Order: sequence, then structure tokens, then C-alpha cells
Amino acid sequence: MRSLRIIPPLILLLLLVFPWARAQDPPPRLEVFLEGGGSFLNGGSGSYLLRVPCPVGCTPPGCACPPSGAVTSSFSKTARLFTGARLRFTRHDALEASYSYSPNHFLLQPAGLAAVSGYNRVDLISFNYVRYLWAKTRVQPFVTGGVGVNRFSGPSDASAVASGYFNADNGWQFA
Repeated sequence: MRSLRIIPPLILLLLLVFPWARAQDPPPRLEVFLEGGGSFLNGGSGSYLLRVPCPVGCTPPGCACPPSGAVTSSFSKTARLFTGARLRFTRHDALEASYSYSPNHFLLQPAGLAAVSGYNRVDLISFNYVRYLWAKTRVQPFVTGGVGVNRFSGPSDASAVASGYFNADNGWQFA
């Protein structure tokens, strides 16, 4: 609850620092935004292939390092913070650039083994075209589409990383 008290002063600060961002002037205009929401990522099931090599000379059935197996995964449900800017060049058209951060925790459970933790951060950078459906009312619904990159990252000492299931950072990937 303490973090919710900081949001109204932050919005006021943004409006004071960027008075032209109040979005009341006719286009072209720049709108700056900061918003929050929920982050609900889907887990699933599948199979894995370990990145940690088995000891030299290890052959099944004597190998203590299984090369692959069934696995299930899950993400925590948490909050997400967005920030960005939207350049509105007509009443109905705009371009938007945004950054989003979410502290989702990722758990991986190999079949018959205890769950291991991995990523604990999701970053998303996106660039979108925005089309306002109608612009003469106070409420202005819109549709948007675009491209971006995302990255899942976490500590290098996380149990899933130490076990060789994946790296601490998957790098930026197309979204």
C-alpha cells in the first residue's frame, strides 16, 4: 500500500514538468504517460534439454545427469508498470513508444523433481501505431498494433540457472 501513495504525486510532477503533455491541444502533440496494470503470463508444459554437459564417459543408465524430460512451468501474477510517449499527429492517428517492467517470478518443475526458480523480471520495449476510433468525445477508444522486444532475466544464482535449465538472461527477443 505504501507504493500506491507515491503514484498521485508522480502524476502531478509529470504534469508540472511537462505541461504540454496534458493532451488538450489539437494535434500534433506529444503525450507522456505512466500507468500500471496487471501482469498475467501463461505457463505450460513441454520437454527440456539440459545445457549442463554430463560427465565425460557418462552413459545411460549410469548417468546422473538426465539429458531431457517432461517439465511444467508457471509465472506469478503481479503488477506491471508502463511508461512512454505518444505522438498524436492527427485526431485519429498516433505513434507510441513504451517501456514496461514486471517482477514476475518463473518456476520450472521437471517431472518427479522439486520446482526450481528462474527469472524474476520481465522487460518489454514496444513501438505501436494507435488508431482512435472516434475523437470528439471525452472517452476515446482506440486500437493499437506494433512490434517490440522483450527480455526475461533473473539472478545468476537462481536454482534453475545453477541446474542448467536455462541462462539467467534470455537476451532481447522479438515480440
